[in-house]
Amino acid sequence: GLKVRYLSRIVGATNNHPFTSVWGERPIHSTASGKAFLAFSKDGPALLRELEKKGMEAITRRTITSILDLKKSIDSSKNFGYVYEEGESAIGWKALAAPVWGASKEVIATVSISMKIERSDIADLVPMIKNVARDISLDLARQSSSDTNTTRSFEAEARR
Repeated sequence: GLKVRYLSRIVGATNNHPFTSVWGERPIHSTASGKAFLAFSKDGPALLRELEKKGMEAITRRTITSILDLKKSIDSSKNFGYVYEEGESAIGWKALAAPVWGASKEVIATVSISMKIERSDIADLVPMIKNVARDISLDLARQSSSDTNTTRSFEAEARR
C-alpha cells in the first residue's frame, strides 16, 4: 500500500532514532525505503497515481507533498540505484535506501541506513548500502533457482 513496514532494525551505540521500530510503519512518500519502492518497483507508477489522488501528508516541513516533486526525486534516483532523503521522515535525520530484488525481478524489500543530518560521510555509505542490497538479491536468486542464466540476470539487475 502507501506505507512502508520495517521488518528488522539494527541500532548503533550512538543511534537513538526514535521514529522507526520493527513492524512500525511510515508513509511511503516520506522515507528512503518507500521512495526506493516507488522508484524501482513495477507497482511504482500505480502507487504514485494513488498518492496523487489521496494526497501526501507532510510528516516534517521537508516532506515532499507535491506529486511532481516526488516524481522528479524518484526519477533521478533511478539513475543511481539508490534513494536519498533528508529530513523528510524525521527532523534531524537523513537516510539512504537501495532495492532488494526478488526471484521475479521485482523489488521485495529495501536495505536502508539512517543517520543524523550532521554526518558528512553519507557518500562513503552509498557503495556499502548498494552492495548489501545487491548481495541479498544475489543470495535470493541463488536460493530460488539453480539456473545460471537467471542468476546472471539478477546480477545485472542488482548492479543497476
